[in-house]
Amino acid sequence: MRVFLLFSPSNLLIVTKSLSLSQISLQYLSGGSYYHTCGGTLIRTRWVMTAAHCVDTSRTWRVVLGDHDIYNQEGREQYMSVSAVYIHPNWNSNSVASG
Repeated sequence: MRVFLLFSPSNLLIVTKSLSLSQISLQYLSGGSYYHTCGGTLIRTRWVMTAAHCVDTSRTWRVVLGDHDIYNQEGREQYMSVSAVYIHPNWNSNSVASG
């Protein structure tokens, strides 16, 4: 099962042909800091696809593009807040193996 994340409309996402910008780090806010939890793929401007089990709890999320080392800022990262999470209506967190 996949989920789509929608960036805030105020964020301008610059999409290039670089493959590294299509891979994202999904991060959640806890105690004033963000932590990596899952990966995902930029499937079109302002839309990311990731696994539903990554976002089946309510949290403050952000997406980081262009991040090759999650422990060091390299200057190429783009940070986007998430304004909406869309989980497939058939997602069942009690049956992760089913899809």
